This record gives sequence, structure tokens and C-alpha cells, in this order.
Amino acid sequence: MPFKSLKVAILNSNPLVLSGLHAVTSLSGYSVCVSSADCSEIDRALSAQQIDLLITEIVVADKRSLLFLKCWRDKYPSMELVLFCGLRCAKSLKLSLQLGIRYHFCFGDPLEMFIGALRKMLRAHLSSAQTSPDYHSGNADVVDSSTSCVREQEIFELLGDGFSRKEIAEKLKLSPRTIDAYLMRLKTNSGISSMRDLVRLAIQMKEKKIISEIDFIPDQWPVAKKL
Repeated sequence: MPFKSLKVAILNSNPLVLSGLHAVTSLSGYSVCVSSADCSEIDRALSAQQIDLLITEIVVADKRSLLFLKCWRDKYPSMELVLFCGLRCAKSLKLSLQLGIRYHFCFGDPLEMFIGALRKMLRAHLSSAQTSPDYHSGNADVVDSSTSCVREQEIFELLGDGFSRKEIAEKLKLSPRTIDAYLMRLKTNSGISSMRDLVRLAIQMKEKKIISEIDFIPDQWPVAKKL
């Protein structure tokens, strides 16, 4: 059966945070379908396709975004919600509980906690899919992707270690064509067009950094450095 990624939408008004969340979420085994600061764009994406996870912020003073969140919660009850806010406050915590948001993160939380939560939710989705009648009859949309995700992670880490495409194929006992397919998927999910940029990202992740064209702080959430 073909592998189908779990789909994610990301809503955040900070372009630095948005870019970082996109990269980290993609490399955690999800397929980011849309990442935007515009609620209307997210709303169109949710209407056009089934989104499994929404990573969003809550701006207490922004009544429009709160209305969208409440509408999405009612309209898509099976969709998981994860909250990421710049600062933790009592009001946002209260709203997240009311909306049934599963995890609440802010800049002070370790990046590893966020990645761990995403992977825990991914495993739960896969486990649920495997126990459904459709899974065993061959009609499931989401099937067991654990092997695919693990293999992608292995290849990504080997890139970060400096191994070439040919060396990775030999090390994992896979054909170069299979390695190319995994590399293509990694580039697509990470929003990266060139192999050079993928290798660069792999090396930086190996050093526990997330770097794109914007300068990120190592081991922390992507926020602008103070001059």
C-alpha cells in the first residue's frame, strides 16, 4: 500500500517562527501543506483537504483569529491542535484548554520537547490507522509509515555526517535510485529545492541548529538575535 504523510497546517504571524516550525515539523515525519500568517489562507486549505494537525498561535487581542480557531475546532473535531505562542500567559492557556489544544509551547521550552510531542502524535495516528477495519482491508488513507519515516531520518542524519549519496546507499544496502526517492521526499517535505541546501540543513541539524536564510539561535526556538 502506498505511504501517505499526515498533513499539517501552520498558522503564525512571526515569519521567523513560521519558517522554523515548517522545517522542524517536516523533518518530524509530517507533510506541511500550508504555512501562513493569514487565517483565510489556512481556512481555504482546511476546506480543500483533510488536515490532520494544525499548529497555531493564540493572540488574545486578535478576535478574528480566535473566531477562526473556534470555528475550526467545531468544523474539524478530529483535527489535532498544537499551540505555539511567543510568551506563555494565563489567558492563552485558558483558551487552549477550551479549544481542546493538546500541547502548548512557547519560546522558553526546549526544541526537543516540541519534536518529541510531534513524533508521539505521529505514532498515535499510525497506531490508530493500523487498528481500523479499513487498514486491514487495504482501504486506509494513512498506512504504516514507520519504516519510511525511520529510513528518511537515517538518510538525513547520514547526510549530516558527511556521507555521499553513493556511500549512504552502500551503508544502508539500498539502491541509488531508492536513495534518490528518499532524498526527493526529504527536499519536498522540508520546502528545499536543491540538494546542497538539504545537505546544509542536515549538517546544521546535526549540530543542533536550525538555519535557513534567516539567522536562528541554536538549540532554541527561531527568534531574531539581539544586535
